[in-house]
Amino acid sequence: MTISKSHSGSFNQGQTGATYNIIIRNMGTAASVGTVSVIDSLPAGLTATAISGSGWSCTLATLTCTRADLLAVGGTYPAITVTTNVSISASASVTNTATVSGGGDTIPGNNVA
Repeated sequence: MTISKSHSGSFNQGQTGATYNIIIRNMGTAASVGTVSVIDSLPAGLTATAISGSGWSCTLATLTCTRADLLAVGGTYPAITVTTNVSISASASVTNTATVSGGGDTIPGNNVA
């Protein structure tokens, strides 16, 4: 499994409703097996207000999403969309980290974005 994130435009101090997507793709040599889990870790200054994705079971309080359906080699699950508010006192530059695990992944070196 690999993980990546994307967003359009800039996030600005004091902004509400800023969104980004987390994408999970199977770059392995076999279909996924078992539960796939995604954990998003927000930096200080960002507050999540929503997290969801088609087919994902997501929990806002822990910023986690899981699913257990098969993902074919080269396939991509529907994106997880995270909505945040940016504090007026947030640093001018912040780094957000998300991690994917499970699914029978045997190459953990590409599981953080």
